[in-house]
Amino acid sequence: MTQNKTDKLKELLLKQIEKTPIIETACQLCGIHRSTFYRWKLSDDDFAEKADKAFIESRELISDLAESQLISHIKDKNLRACIYWLEKHKDIYAQKLKVEGNLTTKHEYALTNNQKDEIEKVIKLLKLNPEKETYENK
Repeated sequence: MTQNKTDKLKELLLKQIEKTPIIETACQLCGIHRSTFYRWKLSDDDFAEKADKAFIESRELISDLAESQLISHIKDKNLRACIYWLEKHKDIYAQKLKVEGNLTTKHEYALTNNQKDEIEKVIKLLKLNPEKETYENK
């Protein structure tokens, strides 16, 4: 295959990926094998970057279409669509999981001073227990 023909196929494929974020489908519509797409992606950094960008843009387009359909269903007073939207966009309607319990640990060996220092650093970074700034080995 000549370079010019390959470049045209790459461009055609990129345009198809922008419309269809499914590599197999885009390749079939362009008349190339899926493995050719991945070979091009590995051997041509510019093509790989453009393909990734086209794929992301296509996925965003599909997401926009899906959101548009969801909004249409909400406007049509579809209760399931309304519930879905509220659960995803309003904290007070979100499904919540409450976990309660007690945790006990058994220390079979004493921590080294270095380990204690590292644990104290992690606790400070994560602010897990802001009132207590030291780790005590019990």
